Amino acid sequence: MLTMIVADDEPFIRRSLIQVFNWQEEFGIEIIGEASDGQEAYELCMELQPDILFTDIMMPMLGGLEVAEKLKAGQCRTRIIIISGAQDFSYAQSALKVNAEGYILKPVKLPELREVFQEVVSRLRGEKDQQMNVEQLRRQVQTHMPLIREKFLQNWAAGLYRDEGELWEKIGYFQLPFKPGDVLTAGVLQLDDYQSAVDKFSEDDKQLLYFSIQNIISECLEHPPGESLLPPVKMSL
Repeated sequence: MLTMIVADDEPFIRRSLIQVFNWQEEFGIEIIGEASDGQEAYELCMELQPDILFTDIMMPMLGGLEVAEKLKAGQCRTRIIIISGAQDFSYAQSALKVNAEGYILKPVKLPELREVFQEVVSRLRGEKDQQMNVEQLRRQVQTHMPLIREKFLQNWAAGLYRDEGELWEKIGYFQLPFKPGDVLTAGVLQLDDYQSAVDKFSEDDKQLLYFSIQNIISECLEHPPGESLLPPVKMSL
């Protein structure tokens, strides 16, 4: 459900704008507030962060364009739809500069109003769907972060990173406790009679062996003060 605030200094017009459509049924919009002047509209938007501000251009305290400018400066993502009784084209140009999504002249014509809101709602839903997809991908990355981190360490140990800038960028991304100039020590473990042993193992047994070895190494290695210990890196098994 999208949210909207309606702002107009004339109570009758404000009420008419609120009642002109069944906003929830037709557009999936919930009206969460109304304002009688520009300052109130600005404060409500900063507090409630609605998806849309439907505002008159001429109001006490702050006009609709001034509200839009302040919201933009405050990095508020609320979309602005402006209604105006002024025929001066410079107002429409100003509306474009503050990224208004719609500029509707009075008297308001319902087909035009409906078309503007359909377009704005369609864009907003598309953006929200995209944002949800990005957030879902981020959650998936966080869920699999141990595996992704281990893969990076494997590639690093194998010498696959030739670009030092890329390497330090990845070290920063994985929040590894290193900085340029640190002295790093690597250890290599080789199992006795490795090949003859693993030839008898199923893949499940190999994975269990790997995790057992990893846990034993982590428990046995001491962690000197001021130094960091990374988990063992699986190269082959």
